[in-house]
Amino acid sequence: MKTTKVAEMLGIDAKTVTNWTSNPELNEFFSLPARTDSKARTYNEDDVLVLNTIRVLREGNMDWVDIAQRLDDNYRDSQLPPSALLVNTTTALATYNQLGLAQQRITDLETEVERLRGEVERRDEMREEIGLLKGFLRANGIDPKTGRPINESK
Repeated sequence: MKTTKVAEMLGIDAKTVTNWTSNPELNEFFSLPARTDSKARTYNEDDVLVLNTIRVLREGNMDWVDIAQRLDDNYRDSQLPPSALLVNTTTALATYNQLGLAQQRITDLETEVERLRGEVERRDEMREEIGLLKGFLRANGIDPKTGRPINESK
């Protein structure tokens, strides 16, 4: 994958991708094709994970030495930003991320369905109670619509 596509996926500038890849503290965590000095850098899925991890840790204001230590400890953040969904790519990483987002959406929708079921149940209970109250009023000679005695409401 080319630098511009990786940058697009991660929602960062292409120059930032190149700078991070060239950073002496981080250089060792990238594949050889990503580290080349030419303008024809290519990034594989592991490189994208490393860049995404750097992006996340930099957002938390972590310094380069600490980021390198986390990468050296094999920490990788696979939660790509939403911008990754907008990039036309067929990499397994992007597909995995799309699956994760879809699963989260399903979970959110299931929660919403349960909430709505509870609301419908409460409304049904209220309708039943209203029916009982109307019956009680009628049994006591009161028109439920007007609140007046039945023989006066006509």
